[in-house]
Amino acid sequence: MKQVLYELDSLWRMEEIKAKQRSRDRDIKEGDRNTSYFQAVANQRKRKKNINALEGPAGMVDSTKDMLDLAVDYYKNLFCREASLGLSLGDNFWKEEDKVSPADNCFLEAPFSEDEIKLAVFDSYAEGAPGPDGLPFLFYQHFWDIIKLDLIALFSAFETGMLNLSRLNYASIVLIPKEMDAKTLKKFRPISLLNCSFKKISKAMNNRLIKLCDKLISSNQSAFIKGRYILESVVSAHEIIHEVHRKRDCGIIFKLDYEKAYDRVSWEFLDEMLTSRGFGEKWVGWIRNVVRGGSLCIRINDEDNVYFKTGKGLRQGDPLSPLLFNLVADVFTKMLMKAGEQGLISGLMPEVCPGGVISLQYADDTLLFLEKNLDKARNFK
Repeated sequence: MKQVLYELDSLWRMEEIKAKQRSRDRDIKEGDRNTSYFQAVANQRKRKKNINALEGPAGMVDSTKDMLDLAVDYYKNLFCREASLGLSLGDNFWKEEDKVSPADNCFLEAPFSEDEIKLAVFDSYAEGAPGPDGLPFLFYQHFWDIIKLDLIALFSAFETGMLNLSRLNYASIVLIPKEMDAKTLKKFRPISLLNCSFKKISKAMNNRLIKLCDKLISSNQSAFIKGRYILESVVSAHEIIHEVHRKRDCGIIFKLDYEKAYDRVSWEFLDEMLTSRGFGEKWVGWIRNVVRGGSLCIRINDEDNVYFKTGKGLRQGDPLSPLLFNLVADVFTKMLMKAGEQGLISGLMPEVCPGGVISLQYADDTLLFLEKNLDKARNFK
C-alpha cells in the first residue's frame, strides 16, 4: 500500500511540474497542489496568444495558413536589408572618455571561464519557453555536471571562430498582442523563441558587456543598465514638468515613439558604431556572429511556417539585444549633447546642467525637452 501511495504521489508531482512549466508562472515555488491554478494560467496565456483573424491588404483572413502567409510576407519585408543612406559617424564623433579602453577590450575578449558559463546557464529562467529544439534552461541546469565539458568546448569553438553558430541560431517568432483584439500585424510584438543552446552564449556576452555600460551609455538612459533604476526617467520627467510649471516657464516637450525600434536596427550601423567606439575586432566579430546569420519562422496558433533569413534588426528575446539597442540609441543622445554644447539647441532647467536637460530615455521611449526658441527648434528639426 505504501508503494502504491508513493507511486501515486510521484505521478501527482510530475503532473504538477508539467502544469507549472506550461503556465510559466514565476511566483509560486513550492506548496500545496496548484495543478488547477497552473492549468487556468496556462489556458489564459493560450487564449491571449491565440489569433482568430488578421487584417491584410485584401481584407480579413481567419485560417491559420492564410494568417501565417500574411505574417511571413510582413516580417520578410520588415526584416529585409535596406539600402544605406550614405551617412556615417565622423572620426571625431566620440570623445576619448566615451570610448572603450584597451583594458576593457582585454576583459571583453578574454576566453570564457567555467564560472561565467555556469552563471549564464543558472542565471536564466529555468522553465521559460524553449526554442525550436525544445530544450529549456532547466535541462542544462539539471544536467550541468554531465554536460559542462561539452558546453565549455562549445564556447571555446565560438571564441576561435570554429563554431557554425547558424546551426544553433534559429528561432520561432510568436506574436504577442500589444492591445486587446489586435487585428493588424503592427499591433503585435514579435518575440523570438531562441534555442537555449544559443542564448547561453548571448547571455554570457551580455554579462560581460553590462559591466561596462554604466560608463559607456549616457546617464539619461535608465533601462537595462546595472545600477540604474527603471523609474529614474519617469521621476525626472515629472520633476522637470513640475518645476517648469511652478516657475511659469515655457518650453517644448514631446515624446518620440520609434516604430518597430528593435526590428529596424541596421547591422551595418551597429558594426560602425561598435568599431568607431573602440570595441576590439574580436568582440565586434562575436557580436556580428550572434546578431547576423540567424533564421526565423513565424508561429501562429502553434503552427510554424518556413524559416527565412533576415537582413537587419535585433531580436526581442535575445539577452544581448537590449544593451546593443541602448548603445545604438546612445548615438542620438550624443548628437543632442553635441548640439547643446555648440549652442544649437537648449533644454529645460539650465540650472541643473549646462545647456539644460534635453532628453530622457527608457529603452526606445524618448522624451525631448527644448527651450522655447524658434531658431533652436528649427535647428533641432
